[in-house]
Amino acid sequence: MQKRLRFEYPDGVKASLWGILSPLIVALVVSIVASIVCVIAEIAPETLDTNPAFHLITNAITQLGFLSVALILAYKTKTNIVEATGLKTTSPWWIYILCAVLAIAISLLLNPIIASWQELLSLINFNVPDLPIEVNSVGNLFLLLGLMAVLPAICEELLFRGVLLNSLRKYGAVVSIFLSATFFSLMHMSLLQLPYTFALGVLLGIVVYYTRNLTLSMIMHFTNNAFVLILEYLTYGQAQSAFPWYMVLIGLAGVAIFVLIIYFVAKLLNKVCFAKTQSTEQQYLAIQQDLPQKVRKSMWLMPSLVAGFCLIIMSLVSFGVL
Repeated sequence: MQKRLRFEYPDGVKASLWGILSPLIVALVVSIVASIVCVIAEIAPETLDTNPAFHLITNAITQLGFLSVALILAYKTKTNIVEATGLKTTSPWWIYILCAVLAIAISLLLNPIIASWQELLSLINFNVPDLPIEVNSVGNLFLLLGLMAVLPAICEELLFRGVLLNSLRKYGAVVSIFLSATFFSLMHMSLLQLPYTFALGVLLGIVVYYTRNLTLSMIMHFTNNAFVLILEYLTYGQAQSAFPWYMVLIGLAGVAIFVLIIYFVAKLLNKVCFAKTQSTEQQYLAIQQDLPQKVRKSMWLMPSLVAGFCLIIMSLVSFGVL
């Protein structure tokens, strides 16, 4: 039987649900295995909990969980994952450079508003999580680059832009870009990261929607995460000064500039890439079932409830309520 060459609407619903559940399942399995190891080795559970290697392994397994969800969905739906996600699509060379620059620009532009958001949360006793290991050496930096830049760039992009966004193409740019960005941000289950991951998800979604080139979003995701880690390494050990509240105004200006940038990037990619992309996509979109809006909304109820519940629970944990 010939494999499908595109993901369709129900595939995106499943991708979102299992994308949210995947970290929870990994955490549960790892906790059970860790408890068994602690009993057999006669060591206290706190020993593993404070072990950086334990957290590195857990994070790596979580990322591989996203990859597994994408691969299993492709297998179950008999879909060619390389073709369907846009991994085979190419773009002009200058677009690759533009996307790498944009990935750094979003970090610089949104850093002040994210710092303001973090300061606000800290005032109401929000516990900011630390990195799995300290970025105090070149070795640790490269280890974290692999874990928190390379793996997310591949695994998260394959699921949230490759499967989820592409399955929503039939319903237009707004639905596919913003819905995929919403579930991408909720998947992180962090009130602290929520605004930034949503903004990043929107930018990545715009790039993939108009170019259908998943490699571009992988490059952007890697560049963005790597840039943040390198800055963390360069500023490691520096004393933290009091938060200047004028940073809020700088942050709001950065948000305004970011909105303008994504608007012009969408216009540019629409002009350069989208006409060609849409002509090849139309034959696949035309044969997909067009579900009524009411049906579509009801299908997203379960992943939305699960994602919202997880975010609330993790937020309560971060505030020390649970």
